Amino acid sequence: MVLFYKTLALTLAFAALQIPLQTGADEPAPVALSIKEADAIQPIEVFQNVEEIIMNGRLEQRYNYYVYHLEKHDAFVHARTYFGSNGTVTVYGPLSDSSQHKKIEVPKLFNEVLVYLKRRFQKIESLGANGYETIRTQSELD
Repeated sequence: MVLFYKTLALTLAFAALQIPLQTGADEPAPVALSIKEADAIQPIEVFQNVEEIIMNGRLEQRYNYYVYHLEKHDAFVHARTYFGSNGTVTVYGPLSDSSQHKKIEVPKLFNEVLVYLKRRFQKIESLGANGYETIRTQSELD
């Protein structure tokens, strides 16, 4: 049923854009269309939080953000994006567990998380030895 509605939506989109569906009188146009629905990994939890720093009764800083918790291959990753960050997400991990104390190497998990995030964010960064480092930007994405 979902596929029916997606097909209908695409047909209506082509009609609205007035894209010719034929190249000749009796020759159908070649259409290369695919719909990707599933990701190799899904968050086990997503939550939104607001942190406010108040000094002497005055609001000094406000952080409004979402956190994605992802776990697979016996490791854990979390990613955080701030409202107003213009499509940027920061990745932390892979980590040995959710306590976020010990970083470990799990390339398969890290790659699955990157694929998941690049479908949703324009810029992906990670905390490195010299601060935040850009891992991918929209222009580099497939």
